[in-house]
Amino acid sequence: ERDRLFDNLMVLGNPKVDLLVTHIPPDWVIRKYFDPTMKLDFNVTIDWTDLNGLIVEDVWNRLEKPAMVCGHMHRDIQFAENAYILDIYQVRYM
Repeated sequence: ERDRLFDNLMVLGNPKVDLLVTHIPPDWVIRKYFDPTMKLDFNVTIDWTDLNGLIVEDVWNRLEKPAMVCGHMHRDIQFAENAYILDIYQVRYM
């Protein structure tokens, strides 16, 4: 999927991405802001990593870190200048 995203951008002339909207945040954000023991509540091991977070992190970096909003974690966190995890029912004006 990630390769298709970049292939499609190339077809469009590689335009600048202004806003990236994803379900899950980048992996480094999860590791920085969330206690790994919380994973045990979801029947996975503490060292388990959601591969989607790694993909999102790679995409965000390759797009040169555009503004970003994501969810999934049910907490309000600003993790970069213009990048946020949205809490449940939260709206953010950017």
